[in-house]
Amino acid sequence: PPANLYERYMTVNKVLDEQAKRLHKIGTNEHILQLINTQNKIYTQIATNRSRTEKHTKENEVLNGNYDQVKAKRIQFIKIIEENVSECNNTINEENELLTNIKNMDHIISLLEQQHN
Repeated sequence: PPANLYERYMTVNKVLDEQAKRLHKIGTNEHILQLINTQNKIYTQIATNRSRTEKHTKENEVLNGNYDQVKAKRIQFIKIIEENVSECNNTINEENELLTNIKNMDHIISLLEQQHN
């Protein structure tokens, strides 16, 4: 189809014109100045990002230190709780053994009293 071929021809010419304009612009002082300004902005952004990264790294180190301290404290509390639970369980077992002995003794006393009556 000739219409389609003509459209393609026009598209190619348009692209070629844009590229020619870019080629003329590249060699100009204006373009070089734009490149230098862009480069300076990039360097500034890099410096800013490095500074932010260092700041955040230091803050993160402080947070990690605080976290480690709190974690160690929690582990100590868990150890104390486990020791207390263990001690409590031992006390409960001792109490239960004493109660069993008391009940056994009460039963023996009751049987002996029944024999005397």
